[in-house]
Amino acid sequence: MRKKKEVQAAEQELFTRVWYGRTKTPEQLRENGTPEDIIQGMLRASKAAEEKYGKESLHANIQDDWSWGFLSGKLAALRWVLGWENFNGDGDGINEAQELDT
Repeated sequence: MRKKKEVQAAEQELFTRVWYGRTKTPEQLRENGTPEDIIQGMLRASKAAEEKYGKESLHANIQDDWSWGFLSGKLAALRWVLGWENFNGDGDGINEAQELDT
């Protein structure tokens, strides 16, 4: 069985890959009225992801629906392992199952 730190590291990598794939272009963000400091932060984070994982690798994750779904499924599975099964998407990450850990 993998150690918790390994699972957490894999979850963070998959989160970054999913985030990268969902990120809009600066032009799209500007059209939507996104503040320039947010856009610049997104560009810095995108560059950091590209330097860490490689641009080609990041784009391979989203080349087709199957790859995209597989990536998202892996992220969901790791989050479940880490106790996110009751994450309700509003940012509070409430997890009743953690109380049941024995």
